[in-house]
Amino acid sequence: LDMSLNIITLGALTLAVGMLVDNSVVVLENIFRRNRMGLGAKDAAVQGSKEVGLAVMASTVTSVVVYLPIAVSGGMAGMLFKDFCFTIIGALIVSLIVSLTVVPMLSSKLLDSFAAMIEALQESYKYGCRWVLKRRKRVLAILLIVFIASVSLVSFVGWELLPETDEGTFTITAEMPYGTSLEDKDAFLTPIEEYCLTLPEVEHVAFSAG
Repeated sequence: LDMSLNIITLGALTLAVGMLVDNSVVVLENIFRRNRMGLGAKDAAVQGSKEVGLAVMASTVTSVVVYLPIAVSGGMAGMLFKDFCFTIIGALIVSLIVSLTVVPMLSSKLLDSFAAMIEALQESYKYGCRWVLKRRKRVLAILLIVFIASVSLVSFVGWELLPETDEGTFTITAEMPYGTSLEDKDAFLTPIEEYCLTLPEVEHVAFSAG
């Protein structure tokens, strides 16, 4: 595919992070549910992954079908988004394979060990929800203050379409009277070129007269 790690592919991986964990989360949650219903870790891994396997495959194929036409299209759209779409498609396919193979395998070995930790997390979440619901006014006031502070900071941060970058180049424009010959223009520009070459930061100089 003639692809490399660049801004486009890294951006695609960043966008795909959320989708990558979806398949594994669905499979793992169903395996854990089966285990809580009384099945052993191995049986829960087999049964749980079978139950949601088709749904996980369907959701992944749906996402792949969205990006595939753009990836194989020609023209400017294909040039711009080919790497982006193929990266997401590859990540989704790998995510599907992992969720249906690696996740059940690890669950059959480690589910019993992590069951207590998962239950502790659930209890912590319940405690947090109860704490927030008992202090609704205080929590809403804190959130409102944070929101107002965030909005007020926009004026200090500012915004722009593209950030300013240092491209390492600069341009000198010289205007001469209409009708000046090319020889006179060249004689005028040559000292400027020679002076620029004496600057230690300058590596290349190019000028055109017309």
